Amino acid sequence: MIKVDREQASSALVVATEVTIMTTVVAVTLLYSSRLADNFLGKAALFHLLGGVAVFLWGLARAIEGRVVWPRSPLLGPFLVFLAIAAIAAIRARNIALAWEQWLIWAQWLALFVVVADLARHGSRARRLVLCLVGLCAVVSAIGLLQVVGFDVMSLPSVYRFAPLSSLGNTNFVAHYLEVVLPLALALTVFGSWSSPWSRSVRIMAVLALSLGSVLLVLTGSRGGWLGVGIAVLVVLWAAPRPRDWGRRLLLAILAAGLLSPVAGFVLESVPVAGGGTAADALEEVVDESWVRVMSTFDGANFSRVMRMLIWRDSLRLVRAHPWLGVGPGHYGLELPGHRTVTAQREWRALVGRRGNQPYHAHNEFLEVWADTGVFGALALAWLLGAGLWAAWRRSRCALTGSETAGDRSLALGCLGGLVAATVHAFFSFNLRDPVSGTHVWILCGLIAGGGNITPGKRQWPSPGVWRRAVIVSVSAGIALAGSYYGLCMLLGDVYFLRSQHHLADGHGNRAILALSEAVSWRGYEFSYHHWHGRVALDMQRYDEAERALTRSLELHENNPGAIRLLAKALLAGEQPGRAVEPLRHAIRIDALTADNYTLLADALRYSGQPEVAVTARRQAISLRGEPRLLLALALDLYAAGHLDTAIAVLEQATRTAPRHALIAGNLGALQVKAGRSVEGEANLRRALDLEPQRADWYGNLGLALAAQRRIVEALGEARLALRAAPEKSDWQELVRQLEELNSKTRPVAGDAAPRGKGP
Repeated sequence: MIKVDREQASSALVVATEVTIMTTVVAVTLLYSSRLADNFLGKAALFHLLGGVAVFLWGLARAIEGRVVWPRSPLLGPFLVFLAIAAIAAIRARNIALAWEQWLIWAQWLALFVVVADLARHGSRARRLVLCLVGLCAVVSAIGLLQVVGFDVMSLPSVYRFAPLSSLGNTNFVAHYLEVVLPLALALTVFGSWSSPWSRSVRIMAVLALSLGSVLLVLTGSRGGWLGVGIAVLVVLWAAPRPRDWGRRLLLAILAAGLLSPVAGFVLESVPVAGGGTAADALEEVVDESWVRVMSTFDGANFSRVMRMLIWRDSLRLVRAHPWLGVGPGHYGLELPGHRTVTAQREWRALVGRRGNQPYHAHNEFLEVWADTGVFGALALAWLLGAGLWAAWRRSRCALTGSETAGDRSLALGCLGGLVAATVHAFFSFNLRDPVSGTHVWILCGLIAGGGNITPGKRQWPSPGVWRRAVIVSVSAGIALAGSYYGLCMLLGDVYFLRSQHHLADGHGNRAILALSEAVSWRGYEFSYHHWHGRVALDMQRYDEAERALTRSLELHENNPGAIRLLAKALLAGEQPGRAVEPLRHAIRIDALTADNYTLLADALRYSGQPEVAVTARRQAISLRGEPRLLLALALDLYAAGHLDTAIAVLEQATRTAPRHALIAGNLGALQVKAGRSVEGEANLRRALDLEPQRADWYGNLGLALAAQRRIVEALGEARLALRAAPEKSDWQELVRQLEELNSKTRPVAGDAAPRGKGP
């Protein structure tokens, strides 16, 4: 009786595992919510949460059942080696928590591979999972095509109207996903079986997924996706068993297509589309655009091509600096800015303009993994993918024996095609770390491992003892707990971060800071949360709080010039200019083309008593952005360094550029008074008062100019206006006192002009 109960419990847990895996696939693929700031991150969080539950249910089932069957697959060894290398790299990473977050998703993919391989030993479970994959592809493709014609069921922002994004958020992500599933759908359509109701259902759904998904892939415009799927189709056709009369069948298919093309053209020309024209016109436009995009691959000036070449060149510099152990999983985008030359920054700025100052992915999985985990990590990844391709190839080429069916062969061919497409695209994108496409890739690998090497009755660990069962449960529970923890932290951190952005948009700074504090409490290793906390606190003039938040942000990501600039502003406002100098010099090293870096450095140097060096920094800022306010700041630097005449010359040049700039005119007048040119100074100060009559400094300096000309009564009147506008300023208090003493010793000169009108 106990044995029967144990078997029933194990069977129920296995069913729950199967359902959880399919739920994971569907949820991760279809998730798109306006409540998330980053849906890519949200999908990864959902995989962490649900994938861990699936692994735990499977481990509990096998522990209760009393046996564990490991997949005898060539993928298992390289996968474990890759994880070991990545773990060593993670220990050395700057942001260890972020590195382990990236490592954990690879570990969960390995666990998913093992679980799917175990489930796939039973043909019915494998078929259900395949049906889920192709059915979901049909749904995703239908959503994307509806978006193209104006029916957006995902409620995307209006800027994405008519874009074929489906639930994936980016056309490249759509290609990442489709390239894995479409070869599977093709193999099931062409080589599948109609021998059973299940097989027929799978094949019908595969036909639907292939039809809709192929159109959507074309509309994405992803050349990497097209190339990957194209090579995958060739490999599938080459590996597939060819009947003796395949040549005759191919000829008949070509003839049939040629004969039916006029009929198809007539049908398309008779179908109207929105906006005028017919379906034939729309198809012709899509074909023309696709052909132009294909040919642009060979254009040396093509944006996508040039962008990747620049990124790869910078990535190689990063790799050369950390060749053996890398910078840590997930750290590529954080460390790359520190290895970009000024020339590379200039070329990148010329290409992308102000859209973004640095890439966050290498657009080459092997290069990015090399940068993250070192050369051995890149070799392990190549070994892993090679082992998967070899296993899929052998499975697709093996003779049909025993319980194998045409459905098994078509599944093997489809998995081979999906792996080929993903591997090809990995040379041009980051699809293997995409939570959607990555999950599908390792499910395909699990289907291959489970369907080819292990039969249901074979046991590798027969009747394990208590300690082995405890190990199984403990490991699976550990994976589930770690995944749940990280997934929850990622999800809630992102939710609170988006909430802070809404509060900022509404002008509620305090609420934004509270939301950011909540985000930090959940995911404190995310530098951007601290960055935004510091930014908001700085805007609210809470300088100490801003300094703490921005310092923490830079501890997590030191190569963030935006955070460095904000920290410098907080330090300058808090009268700590000396502490801002070194961070700003680092900002210039990693972002040499932003004038604000030099401007802030010049301010920090001037206020910390280094005016000569400040002049050099200010000149560099002017060379990048010759604004009048920068010329004014340069003049003040020169004056602080003791170069009064040069400062006046700079301001005279600035007045010709900006004749109605009150600060330039007023400061020019003040410096001219100090240089003994009181008449010129008076003229410029009166012009400054006309432009900005409420400023106390103009009245005070005008008083000095008039006093220098011995026009004491007028000078006293201007000095009193300055004191009235700024009663706390000791300079004007002293000036009024001195002028009153002089005025009391001298008699007013007849004809002196009356003092100016009332001050503000």
